[in-house]
This record gives sequence, structure tokens and C-alpha cells, in this order.
Amino acid sequence: MHKLKATILLVLMMCAACGYDKPSENKPANNDRSAALVNTDTQNANTEPEITAAANTNAAPPTRAQCQAIETGDEPILPTQTYVMDFEPFKNSCFVTTYNADTDPPMEARTAIYRDHKKVFDLPGQFNGSTMGCSVEGVAFGDLNNDGKKDIIVAGKCISNTGPYNENVVYVNNGQTFTTDEGANSVLVDYAGVKEIIEFIKKNPKIFFK
Repeated sequence: MHKLKATILLVLMMCAACGYDKPSENKPANNDRSAALVNTDTQNANTEPEITAAANTNAAPPTRAQCQAIETGDEPILPTQTYVMDFEPFKNSCFVTTYNADTDPPMEARTAIYRDHKKVFDLPGQFNGSTMGCSVEGVAFGDLNNDGKKDIIVAGKCISNTGPYNENVVYVNNGQTFTTDEGANSVLVDYAGVKEIIEFIKKNPKIFFK
């Protein structure tokens, strides 16, 4: 009997010692995923936060400074015409204007949407097909036809042998993407600024919104 009691006591002492390394009920296990999150936080502790993907609906949008700092390759960003996009279908993204680095003033501009430092959409029909000597003079976001979706206006100017002329583009937000009608845009040739373009569209919405 004494031998049996001694054996039971020894087993209880060994179990008590084993319980020291058991994870707490309220503490997550140290699996690969939790370890990876810790490593990521450590690596980014002294760096600027990256642009957040739209898939994370609780995340904050990028700042304008972050949009202006995106790497776009050989074409530098035009900071004055680069903005945060805080609306669908490209929420938490950047509207980025680039230009030919060999031009002064900045010309041969291109506009695109970036998310997570990657280009996700090239705006169609830029400068209504004009490819040489064009620059972005202004950009505006707003619901132009009261459908609850923000549209985009790009006020552009191009140069030809006869002198500069306006090439303005209206991008219609259909909830999935942005489209434009070069024929409709052609009536905007006499308007040089975003404010004038908006006023004309508000008075003539049927030209741009079918």
C-alpha cells in the first residue's frame, strides 16, 4: 500500500511539472501564422505604412503623400495631379498622373489607378486619342448625374502645329469600371478648366449619360 501511494505521488508531481509549458486557455497557440504576423510588424516598424488594398474594408485609404511616392518605372509622377481615390469601384486607391521625363514642362501625360503600389487600371480614351504633347491641367471627382457614384473629369491640353487646344475627358462610373465617350467629350473643346466643364455637364447631362 505504501508503495502504491508513493507511485501515485510521483505521477502527480511529474504532471504538475509538465503543465508549466501548456499554452494558456486565453493565449493563441504559437503557430506559423501568428509568428509571421509578428515578423511582419517587426520588419515594418521603422518604415512608412504601405498602401492598403481595397479588400480590407476596415483599413484607412492611402495618404496623398503615399500616392505621390508610388514607383511607376521610367515615367515620373506629376504630384500636382495625383490624388487619393476614396470611392468605388477602386476604393482605397490612387489616381496617378505620370509624364515623359524628357519633357519640360511635363507632357505626354498618362493617367492610371494604382492600389498596393501596383497599377490596376489604365483610364481609357486618354486625351480622346491624342498621344503627343498632352498634359493634365486639372482633375475632379464627383457625382455628375446624381446616381450615387463618383465620376472623374480630366481637363487636358495638347499641342499641335497650330498651337495648344483642349482635350477634356469625362469618365463615367458605372459601378464596375470607368468608361468614356470621345464623341461626347468633343463638345468640351471650348472649356479650359474643371469648373467650366462641370457647369456644362450639369446643364447637358444627356450628352454624357445615356
